[in-house]
Amino acid sequence: MSVIIKNLYKKYDDLVVFEDFSIELPENEISVIIGPSGCGKTTLLNMISKLQPADKGYFENIDGKTISYLFQEPRLIEWKTVWQNIEFVLKNVFTQQQREKIVSDCVSLVGLKEFKDYYPRQLSGGMLQRVSIARAFAYPSEILIMDEPFKQLDLKIKKDILRSFLNLWNNDKRTVIFTTHDIEEALSLGNKIFILNGLPGKILEIVTISDMQKNRDINDEKILKIKNNLISLMQS
Repeated sequence: MSVIIKNLYKKYDDLVVFEDFSIELPENEISVIIGPSGCGKTTLLNMISKLQPADKGYFENIDGKTISYLFQEPRLIEWKTVWQNIEFVLKNVFTQQQREKIVSDCVSLVGLKEFKDYYPRQLSGGMLQRVSIARAFAYPSEILIMDEPFKQLDLKIKKDILRSFLNLWNNDKRTVIFTTHDIEEALSLGNKIFILNGLPGKILEIVTISDMQKNRDINDEKILKIKNNLISLMQS
């Protein structure tokens, strides 16, 4: 079932971040929330994941769901290897044999099989984020929340990591809620794209892209038309 938020209200001191805000995020799809810095994207994710309370509002189909959260920075355990960092989140969930299979599959899907015994200090920034993505997918969550996880990466590394992410997502098609300010990220990943702007935060438009992500060409005429519309909305 979709994650549904109704009549959300949130403020910090005199700053109203959301007022009478509602959104429906489809199950088993990638919902991308795009908007400029300071429009409430991270605050919304934190309330969905219960890291922060809402002042008012109704949240449906979240209670009882397991959630993974992928942050802007990797947050790996420095004294554990790539393999151990991923296995760590599975220890109270699966048997050793199951853990080995899951970790092996995830490491391979993000292209780090040869680096499984490396420590974080030995990895590049792009590799670190791949480990974080693999760890988030390895954990059997029903909802994966991603808060601008590719923000610090250069274009080439970002394309490689987007491919790794989609390899993992295509394996289980879990519900993903992804925030970004990057239009091309949104176009590459989103089944639904929610354009968020202003304070209090409001949805300017919802865009649906039916093409499968693996077949999607962001230079296609249809996608370019959506891109131009997003640029126009983001500048309004």
